[in-house]
Amino acid sequence: MTIEHATTRMPFRDRINVFVGNLSLDMTEAELKQEFMPYGEIISASLMNDRYIGSGQSAGYGYVAMAVRTQGEAAITGLNGKMWHSRAVNILEALPLSPPNPKTAFKSHFRQRTEAPNKPL
Repeated sequence: MTIEHATTRMPFRDRINVFVGNLSLDMTEAELKQEFMPYGEIISASLMNDRYIGSGQSAGYGYVAMAVRTQGEAAITGLNGKMWHSRAVNILEALPLSPPNPKTAFKSHFRQRTEAPNKPL
């Protein structure tokens, strides 16, 4: 489940995705969002769980997407190491899952496919 918040159109490069680790298993997405709200506009807040293996129990980490990079960086500085539900949380900028420029990745993939030798039918 993800909590969405209306946002103004900001260039994607100005946004930041923040990883939040070492969370208590009873932490909620609403609580996660509440902790980040003083730092700026939140696009989404989500907790990861193991629903794919059946129990749905929290995995102890989540992500918060913030609309403004500088606000996200301030949240990282201000919240890292704080105690939430008797646990010191680890907060840092999340690494991107995809290349920074999708057009470049597509060209590279296309080049590999077109350079492959043709096989007779």
